[in-house]
Amino acid sequence: MGQPYSSSQEELKEDGKLEDILTNQLCLLPTRLRSDVKPVNKVVVCCSEVLGRYLKWSHYEDFYQELRAAYLKDCEQQGSSAIREVVKKFSQEQQYKAGFHHVLTEIAFLQIRADHWKDQHGIIPVSLTPDSYERCLAHFIPATAVRIEDMPRLDAQTKAGEVYPNQSRHGILFKLIERVLASSDEAKTFLNKFWQGYSEYISRLKDQSSTLGGLEFVNLVESIFGEIDKTLHSELALTVQQQHQQLKRQQEIELRTKKEPLAILGENIEEEYFSAWEESGEIQDGLAMYVALHATTPTDKKTTFNLDEAVTAFLTQKNDSRQKNQVLLLRGQAGSGKSTFNRQLARRLWREYGAATASDETPIALYISLPTIDQPNKNLIGQYLSDKCGFSPEQIDALRQSQRFILILDGYDEILAEHRNLYADGKLDKWQAKIIVSSRPEYLTQGYQNHFQPRGYSRSLLEYELAPFSEQAIETYIEQYVKHTCPPWTVPDYQDALSRVPNVKELLGTPFLLKMALIVLPTLGDATLGLTRIKLYEQFVQTWFERSLARLDGINLTEAQKIAFYRLKEEGFIEHSQTFNSDFALALSEAKTTVAEYSPIARRGMPQDTQYEPFLSSQDEEKNLLRFSALLIRQQQQYRFIHKSIQDYLVARAVWEALESGTGFDASARGVALNGMRNVQRVWEELMDSDQVDPEGLMNRFNLVEDAAIQRFLVERVEQDPGLVKPLLGWIKASAQTESVSQGAANAMTILVGAGIQFNGMGLQGIRIPGADLSGGVFDSAQLQGADLSGVKFRQSWLREANLSGAQMAGVQFGEWAYLEEESKVYSCAYSPDEKFCAMGLHNGVIRVYDTSSWTIICTLTGHTSGVRSVVYSPSGAQIASGSGDKTVRLWDAKSGAPGLTLTGHTNYVWSVVYSPSGAQIASGSGDKTVRLWDANSGAAGLTLTGHTSGVWSVVYSPSGAQIASGSDDTTVRLWDARSGALEHTLNGHTAAVYSVVYSPSGAQIASG
Repeated sequence: MGQPYSSSQEELKEDGKLEDILTNQLCLLPTRLRSDVKPVNKVVVCCSEVLGRYLKWSHYEDFYQELRAAYLKDCEQQGSSAIREVVKKFSQEQQYKAGFHHVLTEIAFLQIRADHWKDQHGIIPVSLTPDSYERCLAHFIPATAVRIEDMPRLDAQTKAGEVYPNQSRHGILFKLIERVLASSDEAKTFLNKFWQGYSEYISRLKDQSSTLGGLEFVNLVESIFGEIDKTLHSELALTVQQQHQQLKRQQEIELRTKKEPLAILGENIEEEYFSAWEESGEIQDGLAMYVALHATTPTDKKTTFNLDEAVTAFLTQKNDSRQKNQVLLLRGQAGSGKSTFNRQLARRLWREYGAATASDETPIALYISLPTIDQPNKNLIGQYLSDKCGFSPEQIDALRQSQRFILILDGYDEILAEHRNLYADGKLDKWQAKIIVSSRPEYLTQGYQNHFQPRGYSRSLLEYELAPFSEQAIETYIEQYVKHTCPPWTVPDYQDALSRVPNVKELLGTPFLLKMALIVLPTLGDATLGLTRIKLYEQFVQTWFERSLARLDGINLTEAQKIAFYRLKEEGFIEHSQTFNSDFALALSEAKTTVAEYSPIARRGMPQDTQYEPFLSSQDEEKNLLRFSALLIRQQQQYRFIHKSIQDYLVARAVWEALESGTGFDASARGVALNGMRNVQRVWEELMDSDQVDPEGLMNRFNLVEDAAIQRFLVERVEQDPGLVKPLLGWIKASAQTESVSQGAANAMTILVGAGIQFNGMGLQGIRIPGADLSGGVFDSAQLQGADLSGVKFRQSWLREANLSGAQMAGVQFGEWAYLEEESKVYSCAYSPDEKFCAMGLHNGVIRVYDTSSWTIICTLTGHTSGVRSVVYSPSGAQIASGSGDKTVRLWDAKSGAPGLTLTGHTNYVWSVVYSPSGAQIASGSGDKTVRLWDANSGAAGLTLTGHTSGVWSVVYSPSGAQIASGSDDTTVRLWDARSGALEHTLNGHTAAVYSVVYSPSGAQIASG
């Protein structure tokens, strides 16, 4: 068996001894020639271009034939040394030795083995350099697929002394042809990593004094052989069917519901752990209680539809002929069932794939949890197939070209913002696939649509939003829950309790919140009347730890674990558990991830990741007990909370507890209704500079502005506990003096604005809140001189007469101002020339006029009997003209709103109305294919411009007033002389209706759309 690779010439020379060569190679053959050589059933060969060059030796075929004949002779005649003589001949005789190398003996033995065993010779080629397989093994070994067997249990073998240096837990001899690779850095790296890890593994197994625990043993084995497994798989010449089987095996790992132990306690490891998870009331896989979800579209949230049926329709419809991919974005708030739906869908699709015939060309479903991928924006599918499934680049490319996929990408909101451009950066456009991506909507930033569709395609993205549970869905879920978990309550018990919860449908409208409620309701008694979302999480966490404590009491612990458990109970097991879980949640959030990957064994050549060692190491028995009871799930070496919202809640709770323990916390305000202190100017003025904040505090360590889920918990807490307002204001005030607390101040201001706190007239000079989200905030007359407002979001904020002089405003996002809601659809808007008024034409025929300084209604113009499609002010601002579906143009007094003349003559909808620059004339375009001109003072009908062959959507005067342009449904733009009405030009080129026409300010150019 090999040792760590060395390029020492002395060692190479020693390795080349004839006896060593023969002894090492005989174990490759189908039958045993020597009693001290153990045969193997599989061989791994590392190929390189160097090896390929040796195979070009002109005498190789002669050597092989003679060696094969010698092998057969030695098998038949005991004591024969024919093999030895053949090797001597070719290695020492003058005509052969110049081109001979001892590696050719190994190659020849492999070829003999392949010929003898036909298609079951068990040779696994592993390429170390590009194209080495074709240049090396392909010349003499037929392509064959070798499946690596399942892991045998080595405990019994170790105790019996049956663990040999040439066996791995996969039952494979790693026979590595290494001596010819001295100049290959890739080979050195691979071989050193393998031999060192393998030697350490064997030595630890043979160490009788080792106290290797069960979980540590599993992690040790997985860490050493996991990467080797991938390397072997990546170079196997798999058939298409075997590739698909490998994909299926990996998907079964991704989708499995059986939980892995978080820690190993006591004697009966698996029985204790899994029986504990099966207790009634625990979180179980959502698929067991799956209730069909309903959804809406973002543009119509009132109409719901069955999500399963809609997604099936999306997957079965043919792709748009202009592109390979179509993407469905599945939006839903935390706990709404996105992941459960995705897993259920993936399992169903795999069942359908298994039942399909080869001719069906059924696509393969790939469920991928995006947070578990290192850089999901870097060749996402290729990375998954390589890292998770062990496919080679050649195999991945073959799959990409030949196979159709359904890609189910879960947890888009849990990846870093810089990784979210999935479509272009992740190369999704290279795959023949339908794609489903799930995300919480609050993490979809402006322009997010471009991250999910090809450049240049604006309609390839379909969006659904999960609807809250209906009353019927809640009833069905309760029945499923009682059926599958056997809780202490019956269905009527739950129905009775929920009937007493205010706004129950809004509170429990998602599967996860409903599931938590069903778990904790039996423990609340009469407290259901004050049930809130935070109280629900609080009670759920408390109940989890109480049950964990009871569960540990029933496990047969080791003596060391009993001592640690007693100590934890004495000091407060539940308090310790809360701290452990909160600290782990903080560590994950600080790393901007939801998944911790940890192995107790350092990888060769890489520093050990100690970030999560305090939580996941098996060295501390107290930590083992706390981890065993934690709100976590484990999949191989990856750990995460049972739900992302649990992590968010724990972080938010740690933040508000830190605020409550600070000097500024006002416990006396706890009973005050928040609406009684919306304006906090008095509290602000009472804050002293001595009310210091800690720059190392949690408020300053996290960017809570960007994490909407944590932020929402904190906003709710402030609404429930106004005592937090003062310490949050303290962070903002401190930022004016100390720049290093600006992140905490931005977080504090964002939370307070979210809770509805108003800052009218407040002296906020010099505060530093870069990046804060003040959307919807009220800052009328606020004094913000010299403040650092860089990157602040002021969308829909009130800033009337606010003083922003000297403020840093780089990157400020104002977006839209506070919006107005009307009783009917708004078809048209127009500002008065002095911008003091705004007129809006509505679907119900009404025109509403607003004062723009206060956005209060000045007057309402009524008279039209159908929707107002166009409204416009005259150049003087004294008059308003409107065009309607009732076929009329109406004139109004802009100041009083009094109706003026009604201009009749059109025989179809009036779509566009415009004043000439002088204000003396009005032009109107109609669905009757004409443009009509009117005297703006008398209302007298003027010329009728005819020529369009379909309705006229847009009419506009040139800046000089001498020309009129009109755009029509007939795909043309026509230019008319405004005085004579003569047609001057017809502009062709559009292939569909022209809805808008406009002149450049100079009048030299026209744009149409």
